[in-house]
Amino acid sequence: MKTGIFEVKTINAGFLAMDCGGIFGVVPRAIWQKKVNPDEHNRLKMATHCLLLISENRKILVDTGVGNGVGEKLRIIFNIEDDTSLERALAEAMISPEDITDVIVTHLHFDHAGGLINHRSQLPFFPNAQYYTSEEQFQWANNPTLIDRASFTKRNFLPLYEKGKLQLLKAGEQPLDGIRFYYSRGHTPGLLTLEIEDQQQPLFYCADLFPTAFHIPLHYISAYDLYPVDLLREKAFFLKKIWEKGGLLIFPHDTNIVAASVEKINNDYQINKTFNRI
Repeated sequence: MKTGIFEVKTINAGFLAMDCGGIFGVVPRAIWQKKVNPDEHNRLKMATHCLLLISENRKILVDTGVGNGVGEKLRIIFNIEDDTSLERALAEAMISPEDITDVIVTHLHFDHAGGLINHRSQLPFFPNAQYYTSEEQFQWANNPTLIDRASFTKRNFLPLYEKGKLQLLKAGEQPLDGIRFYYSRGHTPGLLTLEIEDQQQPLFYCADLFPTAFHIPLHYISAYDLYPVDLLREKAFFLKKIWEKGGLLIFPHDTNIVAASVEKINNDYQINKTFNRI
């Protein structure tokens, strides 16, 4: 898909399974069970869709999946079976890790930042890239709370910072042409959300503000979201913008719907046209 100055592709960096109670938060099981079929451990299979943006002089990767450094405990809890999916998916797109010029990490949870380091070699997985995340998220990831500390694995990102390859963005900074960065806090403080700018149909990658297509309704907020009231406002902001601009929203964790347009219904929003690949 051509969007603005970029050729855009989604890259699936593998699958994991997450507890439905966590995914759907305060939404009662009687409601969400009509939409999904959890496994015997009450887990929903989820993708890890990353975004590949190719322009005339840049190859930008947004998020990196779980990578190859997941410990056995997390591997069992989240049913992670394949730690080479990112490498394979990039190869299928005829892209090598050395080709990537920039890596944007929306936030430093292990399922988005796990592929920053090749844990077999202990070297940056993308040796020629400049890496970006927000300063607020970096500080939070180094000092998480008891609630979310299991979501962060410091060895995924601290080596990059120590090597001077991880650029920490302050709120409002816009480092790359053709991409508008927004800074949010509802899911985790300092999470970056992106608009791939285009006059006709911009793309929005909002990471875990909208992990799946099920999370389009405003009140579908997960138990993993640290600041639900802030997230509610952020969801309303982005859905209004996507609807008004005729844009597409990309879902990082949906196994069936990769992206969708939205329409406004009364005071809420719902999916309009869906895409199973980009």
